[in-house]
Amino acid sequence: VGAAVAAIAVVGWATLKFSPSKTPDAPITTTQSAPVPTPSPTTPPAVVQKSIAVLPFEDLSEKKDQGYFSDGLSAELIELLGKVPGLRVPARTSSFYFKGKQATLADIGKALNVTHVLEGTVQKSGNVVRITTELVGVADDSRVWSQTYDRKLQDIFKLQDDIANSVVSALKVSMLAPASGRGVPTNNSEAYLLFLKAREDMQTGNFEGLSSAIVNLKKAVALDPHFAQGWAYLGGATMSGFAGNGEGNYADVRRDALADINRAITIDPKLAVGHTLRARLYFTLDWDMKLAEPDLKTALTLDPNDELAQWLSGYIANIQGRFEDAARFHQRARELDPLLPDNTRQLGNVYYRTGRLDEAAAALRSGIQRFPEATTFQYRLGLVLLAQGKTAEALSAFQREQDHSFLILGIALALDALGQRVEADKYIARAIDDEQVANAAAYQIALVYAARGDKDRGFTWLERAYRQRDAGMLWIKYDPLLKGLRSDPRFAALVAKVGVFE
Repeated sequence: VGAAVAAIAVVGWATLKFSPSKTPDAPITTTQSAPVPTPSPTTPPAVVQKSIAVLPFEDLSEKKDQGYFSDGLSAELIELLGKVPGLRVPARTSSFYFKGKQATLADIGKALNVTHVLEGTVQKSGNVVRITTELVGVADDSRVWSQTYDRKLQDIFKLQDDIANSVVSALKVSMLAPASGRGVPTNNSEAYLLFLKAREDMQTGNFEGLSSAIVNLKKAVALDPHFAQGWAYLGGATMSGFAGNGEGNYADVRRDALADINRAITIDPKLAVGHTLRARLYFTLDWDMKLAEPDLKTALTLDPNDELAQWLSGYIANIQGRFEDAARFHQRARELDPLLPDNTRQLGNVYYRTGRLDEAAAALRSGIQRFPEATTFQYRLGLVLLAQGKTAEALSAFQREQDHSFLILGIALALDALGQRVEADKYIARAIDDEQVANAAAYQIALVYAARGDKDRGFTWLERAYRQRDAGMLWIKYDPLLKGLRSDPRFAALVAKVGVFE
């Protein structure tokens, strides 16, 4: 298990465990008493005048069973508007943060750092869609523009273009080219609906959702073999099971995922997400930076506002010890997606690895307040507190961790630091006896042994993590808990075998 525990939206899951994520189906309700996320310890940028948040459209269909379609339409508009030069558009994770929550437009504008929001409703009946949209100014709650569209489902991409162009016109932003100039992702409306269902399933952040997404994506590309996005997302979902929890056989997962992503890029060489996902596969599955780098550069050239590409750039820089670059990329990713937990989590991780412990603690505490259900924040805060010598506080943080593997191994670390070796051994034994923990958290078990100075057992578990292709091994070179192993020749040999540090 590596250091980027998150379920990053759209096949952008990082290299760790999936954690349950529940998103209510209810629409946003605006009230005067809104639970606004706690401000980050890092000063946010000034509000950009040309900025808009696309809120999840409300499903008004008779059976209320079209949430995947209304959410999918909103997500597609976010991606489309995000490509407009001069217009800042928070990514889906941030815009959808308020779904089912009570929040005023002022609260939303402050949290997302935008001047406008786009709201809407969707009614779908058979092959007919009615969509009502409204562009609202946050400062004075003023309606800037509104429109109702009645279209057939096969015209959905033209409808998205019309909405995007109307927003651009209302905000007086210049586009390099009209939205209508883009290629249609698929001409098969059934394949598109399956694609939207799959994207919605991915948001659950668990294996049930992932499995359902893979099934629907396979159906989508069977209906339209030229659906590039469908192939890219299928490849990304396929590798996420292995990169997330070590599920499946590495060779089989790599072969299938790479074939799907390559097919997507062959169909559409300018599909940024295809290049980002291939870079992610080369780096997080193959541990091959030389292969990953060209695709990552291509993705950022095609779409500089691709938050997943920015996140991956920061993730790689952090692993390689380029900490200033890592902080810069993760800051940019957080600007693009301020309410994605891992963008805050990774900033805390960068500060921890560079010894900026007060800043690391502040960032992680901010994340705990903002994202109380997100995993590994407490574990990481515990690591920082241990490094600060606040052992009792560290134990309390570890005890609050929601991820089972990190909870028991974090407690073992703290008990060792408190001199309670016998009790620590009990927790280590629990981890080793639990096959799921031993398979998913071999790297964290190695950290416990390394921290207590047991080099041989530390290397035994690092070797196991290496054999299992545990993504934690990507962090080995600069991990503070491994400093006691660095003088051992076995450490240099492992670093060389992982091979992503040059």
